[in-house]
Amino acid sequence: MAQETQNRREALAELVQDNSARSYTAQIRDVYDVIENALRSGVSRTVIHQKLVDTGLAISLRHFDQALYRIRKSRKQPEQAKHLLPEKSPSVAAKKPALLSGDTLKPQANFRQSLKQIRAEVENTDWAQVISDANRKAQP
Repeated sequence: MAQETQNRREALAELVQDNSARSYTAQIRDVYDVIENALRSGVSRTVIHQKLVDTGLAISLRHFDQALYRIRKSRKQPEQAKHLLPEKSPSVAAKKPALLSGDTLKPQANFRQSLKQIRAEVENTDWAQVISDANRKAQP
């Protein structure tokens, strides 16, 4: 049983080393830092792409660009998640008192309703007249 597990591990390790079994994005991810360093140094994408093709990576320039986009996007997501969530501070909760039994809430604007009103105004506007009036005002 232990030998079978070891054989499976070795077989999976061989897949990782076999580039034909891996996607081009995964292969580019292996050298991504070197690619970005070259780009920052002023080497063009086409030269980098050609060098990868010369070393045996069968990929078009379009797919190379897509792979770089995907890798950059996946590396930025954890950073963006940190910035999207506001930090909670105990002082915010202390400044907002709880509602008492006699207090009432002031209703907030319904965002969806506001959009419907704006859409209705835009659709019911005589744009030819608006443009004509603006042109008249613009001319001396």
